Amino acid sequence: MRQDVRHALRQLARSPGFTTVVVVTLAVGIGASTAIFSVIDAVLLRPLPYPDSHRLVRVIERTAGPAKDIGYRQSLASVWTRDLPVLRAQTPTLSHVGVYSAVTATVAVDPGNPLRLAASRMSLAVFDMLGARPALGRIFLADEENASAAPVVVLSHSMWQRDFGGRADVLGRSLLVDDTPATIVGVMPAQFEFPDARTEFWLPFALGGRMRVAPIARLADGVTAEAASANVDAVLRQIRETEARLPGMPAASEVAGFEVRTLHDHLVAPVWTVIVAIAAAGACVLLLACVNVTNLLLTRNAARRRELAVRIALGAGPSRVARYVLAETLILAAAGGAAGVLFAVGAVSLLQRLGTTLTRTDLTPGVSIPRLQEVQIDGAALLFTVVVTLGVGLLVGLLPIVRHALPRHTNALPGALTDIASANVPAAPGGRGALLVAQTALATVALIAGGLFVHSFLKLASVDPGYDATHLLTFNVRSSRSAGSVPFCEEVTERLRSLPGVKAVGYTEILPMVRFRTGGPLAPAHPMPADTPPPPSPLDMRTVSHGFTTAMGMRIVAGRSLRQDDERAVLLNETLARSGFLGRQPVGQQVLVAGHPDPFEVVGIVGDVRQYGLDQEPDPQVFVDARQLPPGNPSPYFAMRVDGSPAAYVASVREAVRHIDSSAVLDNVATMQQVVSNALSRPRLFAVLAATFAVAGGLLALIGIFGVTAYAVAQRTRELAIRLALGARPLELLWLVMRQAAGFTVAGLVVGMIASALLSRHLRGVLFGITPLDPATFAVVSAAFFAVAIVATFLPARRVTRVDPAITLRMP
Repeated sequence: MRQDVRHALRQLARSPGFTTVVVVTLAVGIGASTAIFSVIDAVLLRPLPYPDSHRLVRVIERTAGPAKDIGYRQSLASVWTRDLPVLRAQTPTLSHVGVYSAVTATVAVDPGNPLRLAASRMSLAVFDMLGARPALGRIFLADEENASAAPVVVLSHSMWQRDFGGRADVLGRSLLVDDTPATIVGVMPAQFEFPDARTEFWLPFALGGRMRVAPIARLADGVTAEAASANVDAVLRQIRETEARLPGMPAASEVAGFEVRTLHDHLVAPVWTVIVAIAAAGACVLLLACVNVTNLLLTRNAARRRELAVRIALGAGPSRVARYVLAETLILAAAGGAAGVLFAVGAVSLLQRLGTTLTRTDLTPGVSIPRLQEVQIDGAALLFTVVVTLGVGLLVGLLPIVRHALPRHTNALPGALTDIASANVPAAPGGRGALLVAQTALATVALIAGGLFVHSFLKLASVDPGYDATHLLTFNVRSSRSAGSVPFCEEVTERLRSLPGVKAVGYTEILPMVRFRTGGPLAPAHPMPADTPPPPSPLDMRTVSHGFTTAMGMRIVAGRSLRQDDERAVLLNETLARSGFLGRQPVGQQVLVAGHPDPFEVVGIVGDVRQYGLDQEPDPQVFVDARQLPPGNPSPYFAMRVDGSPAAYVASVREAVRHIDSSAVLDNVATMQQVVSNALSRPRLFAVLAATFAVAGGLLALIGIFGVTAYAVAQRTRELAIRLALGARPLELLWLVMRQAAGFTVAGLVVGMIASALLSRHLRGVLFGITPLDPATFAVVSAAFFAVAIVATFLPARRVTRVDPAITLRMP
């Protein structure tokens, strides 16, 4: 074996071109597989970092009709806080039932520099079910969940180290959280992260008051998820039948059922289909790499029959020839695996960069791949690489061994010492043809999948959001003293409008792409004809300042925008105006808004805004002047249109706001282009990954087509020379060679298109604006690949036209 390894290394060193092509091909296939495995391991396979995490569950609500998405899946069941004790008492199948809510809060560690930090309000039951134990001090007590209890806070390990120097005497100190002193009672260990790594501290979840909460629970010992689902379904149905309904909330009769789903399954459900699709694309690339290398090895070994003949003549048996061939393939696979690890490291780094989006809880989710930062090339990934490398080495060496090391072939080789032509084994075009069909089919599947993702992303990116996102800075102003009052917001607006380079400023209760919904009643102020339809429901009602539509660059379709001298004015969007509840000409009509006793005038109609995402159809919306209907949000969103780069104005805005109120803090600062880009980040990531795999698969397939054609030309050189000597024209021979390869390519395309049609239906939920059987994608991808494949066939086949019969027939 040592002899074979040394000789194989010498032979590979003498053929650097061949060795490089094979190693790079295997590196792409093995590296892509390793990178995908690291994602699958971290996201789908690895349990959550909590004791018995498979027993942590969320309660899911299934509606009878289609779910209404508003930028994220509305699947979590919710209850009023007063009903949470009922749920706890009547579900013995659950050992713990708690709630948590991700929030941001103003924290004044340094009184002169208040900061906005990510936090979480969490009930004691959640700490208990997670098995959380503080590194210092304690967690919350049961009576601290009362709204009247003295405020307490538990710090994360990172905040303790960064802001308090890791001092043990931090316990008992007071920390200003939203201008309220809270006593520090504990510090969590460094490895504890919940609900995510951004959380800096935890506050008790006050169960008093009236709000909807989505429970998280833990299965009781010995209880299955099915038994818990039956128990929870009965209890929640009873609660739902007696509780008050919110606008847009399904009635008890509209709920198909409640069930419990593990926390892990709930986290990965939105990305399961796409990750599996990307994994399938990676498997196609690996198979293509294996088929490619097999073809290259067949071509190489066919050209080395004289060498193998010498070995047989000197006494080497079939097993020795097989071992020699296998040594070469394993060395190539090992080199490809080592290079593949480097490829995988780069691929994972690229994935994490593409997956880095705005870390804000108020926006519609971006990439939202859970635990993305945990993806790494670790021991499990390296073990996977070793197994795949060994498997690839054995797989790609199998066919060359069968073709050159079986007894029926080795017995024929010694004759090649006198006449190499007599040693030619039958060309077995069927075997090469099957490889070529398989290559083409796999590449077609990968290319069509990539084409569908790219086409879908281009469709989504071209959607008009209903506003001009360029040169637009957005932010919140949070102030404990002013609490988002209209006079304060108006003062901020006027001061910002006076800054050099500022074109327009406005504020609103909810910014586009923010996932929260607001609403309120709307009705004509005067009787309408009997056949007039009612206002559509649910209705999205937004309070905005008079300069907001101008600052956002929203299009006025009819009438005008809000003005400073308006007394009671509203704007309708096109969808609401088309509903006909105010007749054919809504502008100038009077409406009653949100129970206000005085009527409001419809002064204009604005173009539809994609409020919850570019993939979400516009809702009927009404925009009310904030001076007549104050915003319900204590921290309204500001939009400021400027000349030049919006980022250059952040410092000036912060200074202007602090001049008005020294306690005011800017939060959620971002350009509107960043906000829109965040909404596109998931489809963009999937499109880039799918396109990368598709291009890699296509290039590997083309290399394979080139290699098969070159092999066929090399095998038939003597035959083609005889044909030329007997009068055949070079173009006829060129067509003879290309016809067979083109036939196999067409067969592969047909098989690949059929497979793509069968598999693409699983992508239905992640494509926008096209169907999984999109004719344009199938036609363009197939035609382009066939055209390039013909070129890859022509390049080696044109050697036929350069054959000199006299020289070729004299060759031994």
